[in-house]
Amino acid sequence: MAARVVAFSFVIMLLLMVVGCGQDAQLTGVSITPTDVAFETNSPSFQPTDATAQLTATGTYTNGKNGTLYYKDITNQVVWESSLTVVATVNSTGLVSPTGCGVATINAKAGNGGLIATVSVAVCEQNGAGLSSLTSLKLMPPAQTQGNRGDQAQYIAIGTYAGSNATRDLTHQVKWSSSDERVATVDAAGLVTVAALCSNIGSGAEATITAAAPASSGSSLTQTATFTVGRCGADHLPSLTVHEPGEGSGKVISNPARISCSGGEGCTGNFALDLPVTLTAVPNPGSIFNGFSANCAPVIPDPSGCSASLRENDVKSCTCVTRVINRGAVGAIFNSAP
Repeated sequence: MAARVVAFSFVIMLLLMVVGCGQDAQLTGVSITPTDVAFETNSPSFQPTDATAQLTATGTYTNGKNGTLYYKDITNQVVWESSLTVVATVNSTGLVSPTGCGVATINAKAGNGGLIATVSVAVCEQNGAGLSSLTSLKLMPPAQTQGNRGDQAQYIAIGTYAGSNATRDLTHQVKWSSSDERVATVDAAGLVTVAALCSNIGSGAEATITAAAPASSGSSLTQTATFTVGRCGADHLPSLTVHEPGEGSGKVISNPARISCSGGEGCTGNFALDLPVTLTAVPNPGSIFNGFSANCAPVIPDPSGCSASLRENDVKSCTCVTRVINRGAVGAIFNSAP
């Protein structure tokens, strides 16, 4: 019986020692592996794919009594953040997903934010020759007007990269924001919605719509457009405008037949609200088609018979379908043939 008491007491002492050591151990450092991440592509524009990278956070603990160190996986305990979500995002488990060209810093914060580890993420590194350089950003149209709460207007973002055939749609890759969400809000796809009754905010109220896109240096290029509340009570016919950015040229026709566009800042047609409209692009000689903006879904297989020689390698169709909103906008990009 005495032996059992002694053995039991010994077990209790071991447990107290273990607990005591755990209480004395302090998180003194955090590190991330791998130490850098690169998503490579030969295209001057990056289109998000299912490519991902898993980061692991390791905590360094120090025992205050004897100074010994030990290490522990704390990937699911740190707070993960990306410095540029338009380049790469990171979820709560350290999984990184590329979203656009540039360089982003991923942070892992531990110890109530007092300990931070970082890793660099590069997207669009081309054959070791450096990042593709985004040189300019343009919003289309530069201004929209709409008056009733719930009405919507579309903006598209077009980026120009260094080199030839370098105009790309960035509508779903830039970060959108509104200067006054009491007037209008904007979602991640550039779709603006009137936020309040016209009678409450007043005719002529404005919000500045901003799109931010990453440059190759990791800094951010920004561009703005204007959204204005029109005359209260005015009934604006739903419309769709086709814009043709790029150094090439071509024609875009619609079905139903309201639009026949051959360049310029925009060709507009009026349609019934929510009507599906099919757009078909036909590049001119010496030009190739580089796709519609992301808010117009490609039709595959392509009913237009547009051959591979008339479009960019990553463009699967010269035909797309979009639904009409109050003020719709679609980009049709034509670049010069190589």
